[in-house]
Amino acid sequence: PAFSRGSGGCANSIDNEGCKKNWWSNLLYINNIAPTSAGSGCLAHAWYLACDMQLFLLVPLLVLLREQVGRITAWATLLALTLASVMANTVAMLTSNEVSDPVLGNVGAGKFMQDVYEVSWMR
Repeated sequence: PAFSRGSGGCANSIDNEGCKKNWWSNLLYINNIAPTSAGSGCLAHAWYLACDMQLFLLVPLLVLLREQVGRITAWATLLALTLASVMANTVAMLTSNEVSDPVLGNVGAGKFMQDVYEVSWMR
């Protein structure tokens, strides 16, 4: 009887109110940035799929930029985006005191994953 309903394991992670309410954010691959999803929402690994998809959508724009404006401007843009990502990480971790470290543990009320690790602009 327990097998017919799919209890335990992954069934518990998708059979919850957050998943029933915010299923659309997983479908659109915005579950890592949608404010209503509260993190990854339905599946714990889905934040990575969303982040990956967002970056896959960004790369063709960068390739088109390179073809339109030239190599030097494209490299300068890529460098600026990289520096912006590094600065965003630094500011977020210093101002919010959010740390995820094997020695220190999770500092900052466990918001490191949601605010820093899971969002695509920090990568």
